Amino acid sequence: PRTLSITPSPLVKICPDCPPTVTLTASPVTGFTNFQWYQNGVAIPLATNTTYLLCNFNASGTYYVTADDTQNNSCKSKSAPVQVVYLPKPLALIEGQSVQCVSGASPYSIYVQNNGGPNPGYTYNWTATGPGTVTFSPDNLQYYANCTVSQVGTYQFILNVTDSNGCRASDTFCVYVYLSPTL
Repeated sequence: PRTLSITPSPLVKICPDCPPTVTLTASPVTGFTNFQWYQNGVAIPLATNTTYLLCNFNASGTYYVTADDTQNNSCKSKSAPVQVVYLPKPLALIEGQSVQCVSGASPYSIYVQNNGGPNPGYTYNWTATGPGTVTFSPDNLQYYANCTVSQVGTYQFILNVTDSNGCRASDTFCVYVYLSPTL
């Protein structure tokens, strides 16, 4: 029978939480029918197309695809194996002072950061919501969030981290800003 191949191959690296998605593609497809994808030697239920999306729990392992070659008496053809491995997830873990007592008039300063400090292979994006305006300095694209808020209240900070492979992680952290009692 003719040979099937899978792209990408021979080693496919995927992110733990799926995005960005990776699809295994069998080729050629002309003259082949009855495709079946296998993971670690076991047929994957309902995986009978020319492509297979690697976005499920426990996706790491060895994959191959089989199909009937209609140009060769419907003999079964099997691809070479492809190894799928997980990349490490980037670190997104916010640390900082969750309760801040402030005095005087606004603006009030807040500083939180990603645990472990800067990583040149990561991009960072901070967002914040709360009762007042949040202003980041110098911007919201650092490993830390140095900002001011315009009024007291509860602020929710969300950090999204993306590594050079496109793998993503996020964390949420609340900061409670209160006026110090006057004595």
